[in-house]
Amino acid sequence: VTLDGMDPSHEMLDGARRKAVYRNLTPIDLSDPAPIPAGAYQAITCIGVIGTGAAPASTLDLVMRALPKGGLLGFSLNDHALADPQYEGALNGWLDCGAARLLFREHGPHLPGQNIKSTVYIIEKA
Repeated sequence: VTLDGMDPSHEMLDGARRKAVYRNLTPIDLSDPAPIPAGAYQAITCIGVIGTGAAPASTLDLVMRALPKGGLLGFSLNDHALADPQYEGALNGWLDCGAARLLFREHGPHLPGQNIKSTVYIIEKA
C-alpha cells in the first residue's frame, strides 16, 4: 500500500513525517480550487478531517473533484459537523444529483471520553 498525506498544517505534516509511513507529504492550500490533480488517486480518505474547527464543508468538493469516475472517498463527520447542515448538505449535493453513490454509512464512537460520535461514509464517484 502506498500512502501520501496532505494537510494545511505544517505541524500535522511534521507529525505524519515522524511516522515514516508516507511516500509523500504535501502542504495543501484549501483555498486553491484544485490542489490535488484530477485522477491522481483512486481512493482518498479524510477521517477526522472535515468538520467544524477543521476543514470546511467545501473540502468534500475539493477531494471529490480529484477522484476519477469510480474513485472512492472515505470520510467521517463527527457530531459537531453533523449538527451543521452545510456538511451533510455538501455530501447530499453529490448524492442527490447522482454524481456519487453512497456505499457505506455507520455512526459510532469517535471520542468516547468526550461522548462524541462520528459517522463514517464511503462514497463512489459516478
